[in-house]
Amino acid sequence: MLRRIFGFEFDLPEFILGLVLGMGLLWLVLRSAPHLGRAGSWLTVQFQQLLDSMNRGAGDKYRAELAERAGRLHMARALFALDQISVVPRMLVPPFPTDPLQTEPVPETTLAVLPNLPEWTYLSGIYAATSLTIGELLAMGKSALLTGGLGTGKSTALAYAAILLANRGGSDASLPILVHAADFRPDFLTGKDPLETVTLASQQSVSSSLVSRMPNLLRQAYRQGRAVLLLDGLDEFPVSQVSAFATFIDSLLKAYPGNRVIAAGPPMGYDGLAVAGLPPLAMLPWTEYDRRKFMTKWGAAWQ
Repeated sequence: MLRRIFGFEFDLPEFILGLVLGMGLLWLVLRSAPHLGRAGSWLTVQFQQLLDSMNRGAGDKYRAELAERAGRLHMARALFALDQISVVPRMLVPPFPTDPLQTEPVPETTLAVLPNLPEWTYLSGIYAATSLTIGELLAMGKSALLTGGLGTGKSTALAYAAILLANRGGSDASLPILVHAADFRPDFLTGKDPLETVTLASQQSVSSSLVSRMPNLLRQAYRQGRAVLLLDGLDEFPVSQVSAFATFIDSLLKAYPGNRVIAAGPPMGYDGLAVAGLPPLAMLPWTEYDRRKFMTKWGAAWQ
């Protein structure tokens, strides 16, 4: 009976040998399971360290490129780097919210009685109103909208911020992403993943060797809450198109909490951006001291 089963020849010695070998293999697997688990964990750690090393290399190169590019974003780039002649950008400190049921605090100085007029800051520059530097804004870890008319220094402030963040370095340092609003494809502003939109925009201004590295670099930074999107050029768009960016920024900050957006916008018509989480800060005009400091730096760099 055992010679043929379902049309196949049955060989008892081979069956016993295969059974013994199978049981022996099962015993080896069960005994080595803890060791295999540790080996798998070790390989996972080594692979993650390799990825981190590759990202650090790409991150260092990206920071160096960004600092160099941001240093050329001014009219005298053929002569000087931005950090050679720049005056630290400042923004007006917003007024404290008033409560009609409470007594307003007494002004600390005579200058504190100046009205806060974000769309007309001429007097604030003359009388050196209370201000906030771009470095202090970055240290606060908050998002913001830099407002002001054309030529008030919003783009310079973003470039200055990019240089500050790029030069810090370190695996846990914030990663600046300096892009122009014109680099965004309008049909991608309403995409499913806002990070993909940021990645595509950032790839427009990096070298060819970094284009393929940007998705992993930005994904890691956004997952760790280290990304700072420096968005320039919103004041160059009509109000109807700015609302699309406001929706995009709102979805980006909600999808990746802990990250920041600092944008340059118009002095008015930014309601959607404020609702999206970008409180407006008006650019402070240069004081007399700032003008003298700029001329001193220009003269020193010219020699």
